[in-house]
Amino acid sequence: VEELNSGKGILVYPIPSHDYLTIQMVNNDQLQSATIYNTMGERVKHIALEKSNSTIAIKELPTGLYFVRIKS
Repeated sequence: VEELNSGKGILVYPIPSHDYLTIQMVNNDQLQSATIYNTMGERVKHIALEKSNSTIAIKELPTGLYFVRIKS
């Protein structure tokens, strides 16, 4: 499994994901929220986050490609 490191101090793993997705701030900044969009640009999940390391359940999402917008 390859980790995605944006170079901005954010890790998102595992990729690919099936049941959960972990978002981690490397510099210990606080996460505010994560929004998941499908390939049509529709928001399919929004989660308020309060820690520098959060795990999001995605088991209910159909198999496919998604984009994650992270606010910190």
